[in-house]
Amino acid sequence: MTSLPVELIEAIVEAVSDQRTLRSCALVSKAFLSPSHRLIFRSLLLQHSRQNIRDFRTIARVHAFCIDSPHIFSYYRHLHIGFLRLEVDADGPRLQRVLASLKGVVHLQISGFDSAPNSTFEMSPILVQGILDLLHLTSLNKVSLYKIQSVQVDLLHAAMPHVRTLALAEIRTFTIPNMESGVRNNPETCYLEELILGLSTQPQSALLFLLRPDSAPYLQKIRTVRLHWHWEDNAMTYRLVETLSSTLQHLRITSIDYAHPSFPLHLPPLPSLLSLTLRLSERLISSVDLLATINTFWPTMPRVEHITCIFDTYADLDEGFAPESSIFAFVSAIEQNQALMSNLKRAECSLNFKLNQSRGVREGLMGRLEAFARERYPSLLSRGGGVMEFSVSTVGAGV
Repeated sequence: MTSLPVELIEAIVEAVSDQRTLRSCALVSKAFLSPSHRLIFRSLLLQHSRQNIRDFRTIARVHAFCIDSPHIFSYYRHLHIGFLRLEVDADGPRLQRVLASLKGVVHLQISGFDSAPNSTFEMSPILVQGILDLLHLTSLNKVSLYKIQSVQVDLLHAAMPHVRTLALAEIRTFTIPNMESGVRNNPETCYLEELILGLSTQPQSALLFLLRPDSAPYLQKIRTVRLHWHWEDNAMTYRLVETLSSTLQHLRITSIDYAHPSFPLHLPPLPSLLSLTLRLSERLISSVDLLATINTFWPTMPRVEHITCIFDTYADLDEGFAPESSIFAFVSAIEQNQALMSNLKRAECSLNFKLNQSRGVREGLMGRLEAFARERYPSLLSRGGGVMEFSVSTVGAGV
């Protein structure tokens, strides 16, 4: 076979999206083998399996693969450990061997999930030690912890100096005296820039952890925050955002509880904020509350350039939108405040549909929105030199 430039081979392989075709690419020639393996073995999921002991995701199977093909483990970039129940005598050494073989992990995700609702799991000492070792990988960029019953505070503090993104949801923290987590890094050398906080059905222990005095030094360079603003934690969430206000540039808020007095939403002064995204329910947020919220933006965030409202909507073509709906209120509020927000360059109204809603439904509702804006605020539309744009999204639930 005529040799091809390495760059061309990599471009060919990267254009392939399904695993079956990637495996075929790996068999083309030796030159195609490594680029194909980098995509085939990009993600590794370690998971407890009750039904099938031959499931590749079990520790025993992954360990055997590690022994037979150790070079493959240099390709893994995303490691997801989910709902592991270790038989310490047998699985402990195997897990240690597997984790020690991973040298290029970019994203470490640990989650407790099971068929049982609201299930959680506790991290074993062996898993904790393996995580501490992974934290020192120069490639590591993101750590995500979801639905974990007990997370050592020192483990989180050990992670924060080594990653750019930290995601926490439904976790409970605790402190172990004299935990051997290694020498703490100087917070000045940390580069944690993004913080993601998910909605919790438990007390927001992630918030409590982040508001501890010993966590503050690691948060000095936060630029982006994505969080759920829940009424039960209204005061704590406000305090956290206020703590980050001097550096915060991008803020996304979603899943606000509208049945309680966290709305109208009041934000602390955010002098560095450049973009704000609110994900709202078109049915649950009132137009009065939304207007009251947006009216506070111009003195609170003087530098804001981009405001987005994503409305989760289940409207059908026959329903349309009432003139008093919150979506129309958003357009009106931007028009009223545009002169006060001198740096505003873009205001986006995005409708978030269910994946199974037809294209006709989406296009029909978008047409009604644009017709409304064109009739009442023609100068506001971006096509007319204004800042307002409309879009459609099918983003799933989450922050």
